[in-house]
Amino acid sequence: MDYKETISYLSKTAFKQGIRYDLGPFLKVLERLHHPQKNLPKAILIAGTNGKGSTLTYLAAGFQFLGIRVGTYTSPHFNDYTERISIQNEPISQPDFVTYFEKVQKADPDHTLTEFEILTAMAFLYFNDQKPDILLIETGLGGRLDATNVISPILTIITKIGLDHQAILGKTLPDIAKEKAGIIKPNVPCITLRQSKPVLEVIQKTAKACESPLRVVSPLRSIPKNYVMQGLYQRDNLALARTAIQLVSNTSAEEGFKYAQIWGRYLKLRHKNQTIIIDAAHNQDGARALKKSLKRDFPNQEPLFLIGIYKAKDAKAFLKGLSAFDYCDFEPGFSYSLEDIQRLAPRAKITPYRPDAIPTLPKHPLIVITGSIYFISKFKPFFTI
Repeated sequence: MDYKETISYLSKTAFKQGIRYDLGPFLKVLERLHHPQKNLPKAILIAGTNGKGSTLTYLAAGFQFLGIRVGTYTSPHFNDYTERISIQNEPISQPDFVTYFEKVQKADPDHTLTEFEILTAMAFLYFNDQKPDILLIETGLGGRLDATNVISPILTIITKIGLDHQAILGKTLPDIAKEKAGIIKPNVPCITLRQSKPVLEVIQKTAKACESPLRVVSPLRSIPKNYVMQGLYQRDNLALARTAIQLVSNTSAEEGFKYAQIWGRYLKLRHKNQTIIIDAAHNQDGARALKKSLKRDFPNQEPLFLIGIYKAKDAKAFLKGLSAFDYCDFEPGFSYSLEDIQRLAPRAKITPYRPDAIPTLPKHPLIVITGSIYFISKFKPFFTI
């Protein structure tokens, strides 16, 4: 099987398996692979609704500044599946990607695994062979029954928790917090934010039951002006990363943090005569945080929002408060249709934006491209850091 065939299988056949919140089939395949999750380097496992990717990015930059070789497992990707499995910011090669995919497929002859489970098993095998000094692993969805949660980390981190994936994780914040807190391990330290009271109570209760030392950190007052990532919400993520580096390495990595950058996290660009903000807000809390950053940086300007939303997201909550925006059904069948959005935001003035119009932008001095990561990724080849 070549790389194109591998990607075709992952993006079509395996992707159609959907999300399975059950570790049974995955554990059987790991057993046939001789339990690669048990031989991993030291790992930090990160769960949460918002901020996982940014927190991981700060950590990677910090550890690398300290001379530590870092492996990362993230999701989703922007342009290519290989981005999800990296060492020192260098994605796995396409030939290696195919090799590890075939190893997992051989252990799963009945094709029981989902896309995410296949990639997670591949990452375990790859990191077993490459042996980085430390791994930073981001959960896919939830925590308790996430495929990544079969590892034995040296530290767990829980970022901001909000409403997302309610159909799977539960309808209330405490329900969702319980699933996210499922990554907490007996006697393994955990770091989290000063969350809302119902969320924090769940995390504290879980940590106590696991005898896990829990550190609760407050957001920073501000992000230093010489840091690349400037979204207001990064105050949470940087606070978590600072505490984690100090706990694991007993030192500071401030010089490394300032160079941390991740595409699509309040990315500010100039294009011709326009200012473009690209942000993967993707849920209600993300949208709220984005608006706060825009109010800080552009207090007297009304942005034009260009939005595309994956069907699994709560589009009604995301669009709350928007009176006008351009909408893109970027992948019919996968993203909300224009008709769906008109029904969910009946009072808003909605202008259609065709996928084939990318990267051409509407004429407006301030454009905000936001919504699902899958949508904003369409712009990555044209608007880079």
